[in-house]
Amino acid sequence: MGIRDMYKNSFLVAWSALALTGMPSWAASDTVDATAKLEKEALPLSVTAKTALSFGSINVPNGSESGHECRYNLAIFGETGSHSLAEVNAEGTVIDTTAPTASACDWGSSGAPATEYGLFQVDCNPASEVNYSANFASDGIGGVTLAPAWAGSRMAAFTTGTTTALEASQTTSLTHSCPDSGAVDIALGASISVEETAKVTEAEISVGTITLEASY
Repeated sequence: MGIRDMYKNSFLVAWSALALTGMPSWAASDTVDATAKLEKEALPLSVTAKTALSFGSINVPNGSESGHECRYNLAIFGETGSHSLAEVNAEGTVIDTTAPTASACDWGSSGAPATEYGLFQVDCNPASEVNYSANFASDGIGGVTLAPAWAGSRMAAFTTGTTTALEASQTTSLTHSCPDSGAVDIALGASISVEETAKVTEAEISVGTITLEASY
């Protein structure tokens, strides 16, 4: 191979190397932040007493059966409630449930219950589950004791302003989903025990309190 051919081959190799390398490529990038403002709406929750629970007129035992007491029950059922009564002896045994009993246990002189539920309005967050619990306390009136209803539904959720029951409970607690309206009525029933030592009154008196607690 002559000197001219050697230079020729060297030039071809260099050109081939240059052709294989090509032109350099370029890239660029940058970053933007993703942002949001996080807010928290306060959960509305309030309980407002609307109607006191009333047993209407009820009889005090007449003393013909020593140590006996009259027990009256108001349970949640429709507009007027479900009613029952019992005469109980000194040992706590029910001896009669038909009015008038031997001790004259009855719904007053008329024998017809005229009761009214304890009623609360609750304003709440729509669709949220709300837990309700009720506490009963007697006022210390001699011979009179207030307690939860002994039979039937003790608590119910009503469509606000009606007695249309949405859900009921046979205990003193209830969990219910707040309606889309954001308001619901909670009704309470109760029972009352009256001993022969209780004093007759001319008008309705306070015999106890019912407290409704609501929470998420």
